[in-house]
Amino acid sequence: MRWSDDGTSLLVTVLGRNGPRRLWLDPVTYEPSRIELMGRSMKPVVTAELASFEKVEARPDPNGPVISGRLPTRIMAAIDRANEGTKEHVRMRLTLGDAEVSGKRPKAGAFNFENLVRSYGVQETIQLDELKDPPAAGR
Repeated sequence: MRWSDDGTSLLVTVLGRNGPRRLWLDPVTYEPSRIELMGRSMKPVVTAELASFEKVEARPDPNGPVISGRLPTRIMAAIDRANEGTKEHVRMRLTLGDAEVSGKRPKAGAFNFENLVRSYGVQETIQLDELKDPPAAGR
């Protein structure tokens, strides 16, 4: 753990399932403002900027206590990779309109990856877990 170069965040590097992750944490709340998934060269291959945290409450067990936490409602994710001499940039902005955890279960179709890809007309998908060192090593 160390301070960021500008002294505003705590930087924590932890081992994740697919390699190291670097978290930029607010020193007062410990909420992450940035998460970086690192490649073998310890350079970020995927980054996510997190902002606009809102309080959420949930009762996972109907007979249990209400638990609360804070959830980012704005997320900007980015993947930069080199591919055969060219650089590719993928940017994705997610905005949660209502940070609410309800007792209703989402429809299973909301998590069917193949159906979502087809419905949204996605031309190409990249399985980062299957790449040796995404994105620096290419495909």
